[in-house]
Amino acid sequence: MAQLLPNGRQQFLDANGNPLVGGLVYFYIPNTTTPKDTWQDAAKSTLNTNPVVCDARGQATIYGEGDYRQILQDAAGNQIWDKSVLAPSVGPSTYVSDSDPSAQAQAYDYWLDTASGLRKQRNAANSAWTTLGPLLDLFFARSNVLGTVSQSGGVPTGALIESGSNANGNYTRFADGTQVCWRKVNTGSWGITTAYGNVYISSSTGSYTFPVAFSDVPAVSGATWDVDGGLPITSFTSATATGMSLRFTSGISATLSLGILWLAIGRWF
Repeated sequence: MAQLLPNGRQQFLDANGNPLVGGLVYFYIPNTTTPKDTWQDAAKSTLNTNPVVCDARGQATIYGEGDYRQILQDAAGNQIWDKSVLAPSVGPSTYVSDSDPSAQAQAYDYWLDTASGLRKQRNAANSAWTTLGPLLDLFFARSNVLGTVSQSGGVPTGALIESGSNANGNYTRFADGTQVCWRKVNTGSWGITTAYGNVYISSSTGSYTFPVAFSDVPAVSGATWDVDGGLPITSFTSATATGMSLRFTSGISATLSLGILWLAIGRWF
């Protein structure tokens, strides 16, 4: 895309809007009277005088670098202004291609290398490209939404969603720190024969390890079914960041073959 170009030469005017013929432009380090160089070309090969003297059209060619204090006077030495100015700097360029872009005299160049899938950076000296990271780090797509979640100082640095399973159950982790673990398992035969008020409880407890650890104690819930057709209830007796314990409750004294679906929700960081 084309851009609007600045004037090749600066134009200075007097209070009436007329060209400032023979005008004097002084340049100093900001907030001082210490002279600071300007040049007649972008390569800084030819210094300007200080003050720069405007020609018969009130024009001058002035290249600068950084901040300046600029004092403008007419040819008789009468001050027109005393201003702080910032010389324009050259910003970075970004290239998207499958081949190495030609060297540019920019502060920094950035290359989105579609051939290698990497983001790269090169400094003003046009040195070798430095790899910043995978190109897909800039985007989420089908290829990287699912993967290993990670974080640094609470800021997500990996995929959006991670899921997996092992002998202890299934889990899903989300980039915001949420973690869900669950397992559906037949627990075998349980004797629910110990009287507890108007109900009966199992004399022993069952312990389960989460498939992945939480950063703190999660909220745990569950549902129980009786393979033999009864109506037992699950009671969780304790929980830690790595697992939980439970026992069963029933309205009748019986030995039942039970299954359980437990669910734990908390955070992984």
